[in-house]
Amino acid sequence: MWEQQELGQRLVRSRQPFGVRSDSESIMLTLHQQGTVTLTELSRYIRIDRSTLGEMISRMEERSLVMRQSNGNDRRSAKMSLTPSGKDALLRLVSGVAQLQSVLLAPLTIEDRPHFMRCMKLMAEPGLEEAGRS
Repeated sequence: MWEQQELGQRLVRSRQPFGVRSDSESIMLTLHQQGTVTLTELSRYIRIDRSTLGEMISRMEERSLVMRQSNGNDRRSAKMSLTPSGKDALLRLVSGVAQLQSVLLAPLTIEDRPHFMRCMKLMAEPGLEEAGRS
């Protein structure tokens, strides 16, 4: 049990230098994968309502992790993208998470690791109860 608590604390500490929580990390990963997107598109990708997402983007913008750009002729809409420092922070975050994942998976055999990861993804899927897979 102590090892699990230590892993959780290490994950939190790995995010601290960037002022990033797991939901902000999701935003950064999505912007990295999708490129420049509108708030509505980003909201659909990560399943966070637009008002909450807008507040999160503002905080990330203050830390120079993301930037907003005007969306051409549509003044009501803006596009978001990662800044160079946001890309750098994401790279360091992903590296830290990969190291923690290695520690977490160390007790499993190489053959068991993909199965464990598939199970974790299934548990993280939204709407499991509605799909009848609970």
